[in-house]
Amino acid sequence: MTYLIVDDEPLAHDVIKRYANEIGFLELAHQCYNAIDAMEWLRKNTVDLIILDIHMPKITGLSMLKLLKEKPDVIISSAYEEYALESFDLDVADYLLKPYSIDRFYSAIQRVKKRIANNTDGNQAESFFIKGDKKHHQLRFEGIEYVEGYGQYCKIHYRGEVILTLERLTKIEEALPVNDFLRVHKSYIAAIPKIQSISGNMIELENMKIPIGQSYRKSVKEVLKLR
Repeated sequence: MTYLIVDDEPLAHDVIKRYANEIGFLELAHQCYNAIDAMEWLRKNTVDLIILDIHMPKITGLSMLKLLKEKPDVIISSAYEEYALESFDLDVADYLLKPYSIDRFYSAIQRVKKRIANNTDGNQAESFFIKGDKKHHQLRFEGIEYVEGYGQYCKIHYRGEVILTLERLTKIEEALPVNDFLRVHKSYIAAIPKIQSISGNMIELENMKIPIGQSYRKSVKEVLKLR
């Protein structure tokens, strides 16, 4: 996956490149320090992803998005929380609030990866196979309530049952549809349609409450468009 950085802060470029180097399938295509240079570069080149700041000289990141006739997937990387809802209205893939961890960065990249896969596959899968209890289970996405990291294992809470698997939480996250599942904690993935209510830092499902991790609070609020 090729990506373009657009940010007026050199330190932000360094952080993004350092995180991206930890992810094997990311390839830096170009770096720009203002929106005008980025739009000029995009006139002649294409990328899969733009990692975009908002506050920049002359033209803001959001103005740039509105001016682009064709744009790839976009992750906003900003120190300002108040532009999140407007950004999602412009169909950005995710909104990273600076400073963010590599785990949060990885989660955003996975959302982009799944968006790209969904756009190229008109027949999106409705289920996937997972190995647990010495056999492979076919699980329909609509039956999953939440997934819980459990040491070296994961617990998939599925239609009132628990399936224990050796797969890591990040691996399971990659298999789940980005529009229906949300990483809410370093140890939890919630099925968005199963969420009944959110109170403080707790998500209430039908038979369970799960916590929202501190580094995921902003993204939960932004993805679910909570005001």
